[in-house]
Amino acid sequence: MFSAVSIFPIIIALLLIEAVLIIVVFRNQKDRSAQLWASGSLTLVAGISLLVIFDQTQPFIRYFLVNFFASYSTILYLNSLQAAFGITQRKKILSISVCLLLAAAVYLLVKLNLLLYVAALAGLSFGAIHTYAYVQIQKIKPRASNYYLNVIALTFLVGGLVWFIRIPLSMGYGLRFAGDEGNINYVLMFLNFIFLMVRQVSYLVMRINTMLTERIDRASEFANATQRQMLKSLTALSLTRDNETGNHILRTQWYVKEVALKLMATGHYKDELSKELIEIMFMVAPLHDIGKVGMPDSVLLKPDSLSATEWAVMKTHTTIGESIMKAAIEGDAKHAHLLKMAIEIAGGHHERWNGKGYPRGLSAQQIPLSARIMSVADVYDALVSARVYKRKWSHEQAIEEIKCNSGEYFDPLVVEAFLSIQDKVKNIAAAHADAQ
Repeated sequence: MFSAVSIFPIIIALLLIEAVLIIVVFRNQKDRSAQLWASGSLTLVAGISLLVIFDQTQPFIRYFLVNFFASYSTILYLNSLQAAFGITQRKKILSISVCLLLAAAVYLLVKLNLLLYVAALAGLSFGAIHTYAYVQIQKIKPRASNYYLNVIALTFLVGGLVWFIRIPLSMGYGLRFAGDEGNINYVLMFLNFIFLMVRQVSYLVMRINTMLTERIDRASEFANATQRQMLKSLTALSLTRDNETGNHILRTQWYVKEVALKLMATGHYKDELSKELIEIMFMVAPLHDIGKVGMPDSVLLKPDSLSATEWAVMKTHTTIGESIMKAAIEGDAKHAHLLKMAIEIAGGHHERWNGKGYPRGLSAQQIPLSARIMSVADVYDALVSARVYKRKWSHEQAIEEIKCNSGEYFDPLVVEAFLSIQDKVKNIAAAHADAQ
């Protein structure tokens, strides 16, 4: 005949190992949830250890402390889960008081020699506490439900049912204490052992996953902040020598994003567009004219039309922009994915669909998609903006000009997307209009 006590040393060893792992893994984080879970495991170890030496202990220790430690460990586990998901644990004193009262009731029945009811009351107590834990976990789920939390909740629910089963078995079949002999008792305690181990492993995996995710998120946020600062610095550099306004950069940046989103939504260039790539395109669009930092004042600031020689110099701002971005990649390889698209836009936004653009005379899809989109956005904004050397065109005039040059200067599909969102284009232009 099996004795439940025979599996208790295994439970004690595994609980101690888990508690030590939690303490070691979270030792530098002052993690309240980890502290409570480790405390719950150590409290349960204390209760089970007393069961192992049950016959060598005083009745008070046998019944009162064992039941208190076993029930209170469940409350500590619940409080740990609540702390992990940012829920304030209320009624702590009440929880301790209930566990003390249940343990005292069991001890009182022993003192009154009503042993028939001791196991029944213990089953009722532990079943109720496990069920209470399950109900409270359901309140956590709307805030942060995940697979491991669901598994933990299930172990409390099924574990509670196992304890409730002990009530009729103790009253009708003489089933007595947790560590007694008997195949039925052994099976029930073994089931509780399985549920307990699943719960402990689930918590450990859940918290380690959360910790690793938080570290990845912090690293990603740091990387994103670094990217934003780098792009902000490069944009500021571009503006120091740009004869356009800062609002031109904002407007063209948003035109580019909206056109790219429209292209993706209509299924065009699906191999070249994704939400991630469009976001990169949006971030680097302000760098399209960064090469103007290399232009002499006599060319860049000239209020009249440029001569052929001056125009030849102005055209070099595309290749200068490429050189700046390539130098940035060499000094900052981790942002190469951003800067490569910046190179495409800076070097290609004056190329033309018919091959008559500059600096290389690329045509059609030889021109990077990001540059083809930037080209339409840049020309539209130049047309509808007043400059010292030109008057401001109306939206309708600019749209007509872009239509006329579809398939000549511009990618027809990009023009089609641009025309289909022209209401958004007008709103962007109005929202970021130049000061009069």
